[in-house]
Amino acid sequence: MVFNKNVMIPDLENQRDYPSAYYFNPVHFDDRCFGYAVLKYENTACIPSVDYRDWLYFICNSFECIRRQLYIQLMYIKLEKSALTDGLTGLYNRNAFNIHVEEIMKSIKDKPTHSLFIMGDLNFLKKINDQFGHLAGDEALCTIGAAIKNSCTTKEKCYRFGGDEFIIIGIAEYTQEQIDNISESINEYLDNYNTISNNPFKVTVSLGAVYTEINSFSKIDDIIRTADQIMYENKHKTNCVLCLFWNNFHNVLKTFISSIS
Repeated sequence: MVFNKNVMIPDLENQRDYPSAYYFNPVHFDDRCFGYAVLKYENTACIPSVDYRDWLYFICNSFECIRRQLYIQLMYIKLEKSALTDGLTGLYNRNAFNIHVEEIMKSIKDKPTHSLFIMGDLNFLKKINDQFGHLAGDEALCTIGAAIKNSCTTKEKCYRFGGDEFIIIGIAEYTQEQIDNISESINEYLDNYNTISNNPFKVTVSLGAVYTEINSFSKIDDIIRTADQIMYENKHKTNCVLCLFWNNFHNVLKTFISSIS
């Protein structure tokens, strides 16, 4: 560590009426130095007392205890973050998704809440892996993650759902234009990436969105399944978002499933 010696050592060139003695002690624990304690004596010839040495010993140990506590807190934060973060894309992972959904369901109770679920799927990941290697596949996944993160606001949380699947959740009111903006922003980011990357493959994504009201009786799995179905329908058509709006989820879900079966 670097210390400003001017704080500890007086200007030795200044005229004094009488001599002064300075007693320096490192405030340390083993080989870790936190700083220095300085005693000044004037017109008295003595050495630090036992009380001072005990005090200094207590200060050194206290600083080390504080350092260890801060270190443990930092490690806890890092471990918690790594447990909730996808190591490849930097988005939230599936574990974080499960925790956040549980928190959402507890918070809404019996009050209906507007929610947006957008499923995304990286197109042709297996083909990219087979033809260009898994590092290329990882790059494609990271690019999708960056596109999603770049396109979302503070209202949404973004997750790598698993493999080549991603999900965005927003607990707020949305207009169709706002939902379309998220989709368009993601695709614009990918278009720009494909233009400047010079990769032998294109990174594209298929999206499917569901916007509805949820309450404590809602089944999130059903909503995700519907968004997933819409996303796979879009995978065979275009990369645009098809978004369903409804108030009665179960009736619309039944109609949608019957239409594709």
